[in-house]
Amino acid sequence: MSGCALAARPQPPELKPATMVAGGLLYWALLQTAIMSGATLPFTDAAFEQLVVAMGLPLLALAAVALKQEGRRRQEIDALTGLGNRRALALKALRLLEGSAPGGLSLIIIDVDGLKALNDGCSHRVGDELLRCAAQHLSGLSADTFRVDGDEFAVLVDRASGDSVASVVRSLAPYDVELLTCGHKHTLQLSYGFATLREAESYEQLFGRAETRLRQFKSRPGNSRLGSRPASPMVEAEAPAAPESPEAGSDRVVSIFSRRPKGLTRS
Repeated sequence: MSGCALAARPQPPELKPATMVAGGLLYWALLQTAIMSGATLPFTDAAFEQLVVAMGLPLLALAAVALKQEGRRRQEIDALTGLGNRRALALKALRLLEGSAPGGLSLIIIDVDGLKALNDGCSHRVGDELLRCAAQHLSGLSADTFRVDGDEFAVLVDRASGDSVASVVRSLAPYDVELLTCGHKHTLQLSYGFATLREAESYEQLFGRAETRLRQFKSRPGNSRLGSRPASPMVEAEAPAAPESPEAGSDRVVSIFSRRPKGLTRS
C-alpha cells in the first residue's frame, strides 16, 4: 500500500453558497439598475415590483439553505481524514438509539497505537498520513466510521440491520503501510474496545463502556505497540447471549485468533 489519501465518500448534491449568494446579488443589482434607469417595461411598476419579489425571494432562500448546509458540513466533518467527527458520531448514534432494542447497536472505539512516538521520531506530517491510512482502512470496513479525537476512531455497528462487530474487529490486525511523507514503511497497529447496547442505556454510557474496554485492551500484558507485529493478533468477538441469538447484546467476550485478513498484504 503506497500513500494514504482518504477517498472521497459519496455525498448528496450540495448547493454552493458562494455561487448562490453571488447570483442573488447580481440578480438584484440588475433589477435595481433597470428600475433606476426608467427602462420601458411591458407591465406596470407595481407588477414589476411583485415580479422582483416573486423571483428574488426563492433565490435568496436557496442561498440561505446552501449556507446552512455548508455550516453543518463544517461542524460534522474531520478536516484531516474527511470522516465524520465526534459531533457526527453522537448525532448518528442518537438517531440509531431511538429505534434500537438492547443488543441492536454496538460501538467500537479504536486507537492508533504509537502515534505520539511516530510524531516525535519522524514528524507530525508522517503521523497525519498514518491517521489518514487508518481512516481509509476503517472506512472501508464500515461506512459509519468517525474520527472522534486525535488518534481515536469509532465505528457504529447497527446489528439490527445485520452488521457484525466480529467482522470489523477481525480486520484490525496490524499491517504495513508505506508512507510517502517519510519514504519508508510503518506498521499500522490498532487497539480497540467495544460495547453493545444494554437496556435503557444512553449514548454516553455506551461510549464510556467502549472506552473502558479500550483501556483494558491496551493495558493487557504483552499487548504490543507500533513497530512490532504479534505472531497471532488477538481478535475479540462478542459471545452469544443465547444459543439461538448470536451477538445478542452480551458484553462478554471470547478470545479467538485469526490470520492476516484477506486483502491486506504488505507492500
